[in-house]
Amino acid sequence: MEPLRPTAEQAELEALGDELDRIGAAVAAGNRDLRQLGFWRVVARIKRDQVAIGRYAEAVARIDTRVFRAAVRTRVRPWVGVTAMLVLAAGGVAAVVLAGVWTGFWAGLALVAAGVAWSVGWHLPAHAFAGWLAGISFTDAFLGGPPPPRPGLKTDYATYLRAEPSMRAVFHASGAIAT
Repeated sequence: MEPLRPTAEQAELEALGDELDRIGAAVAAGNRDLRQLGFWRVVARIKRDQVAIGRYAEAVARIDTRVFRAAVRTRVRPWVGVTAMLVLAAGGVAAVVLAGVWTGFWAGLALVAAGVAWSVGWHLPAHAFAGWLAGISFTDAFLGGPPPPRPGLKTDYATYLRAEPSMRAVFHASGAIAT
């Protein structure tokens, strides 16, 4: 009796695993260019298949987190970042109260400060709340992006992949809506 051959789907799943192994080895050797390594192409393929997500979500998360932590030095635990942003948003409330007490230039400046505090301060907590609703966990809070640096949350990519696609969309939109 001839041995069973893997189906095309099984072969494609195995190929994804081989690709992740290759990318993981390249990252371990110091190559952090995930686009050039083909990582995001592999992730896009994995996102479309629940079996692939179940099989490879943890490997994707390990690679993603390793590259992130090598690139971003200013980071803290997620709860620290969310708390800091909520304190900033509360500072916006204090600025509005002061604008009601002050007059002229200082009242106007206090209102502008409140707008900035709320715009920045609600962004990260909104992502955290929407992520919690979606079942997405976070590994770090950080300052990053092009100047000026802005706060962000780094997702645990395994939980991100396991979240419903519609809830991932809500997660992404939440920060912009809150801002």
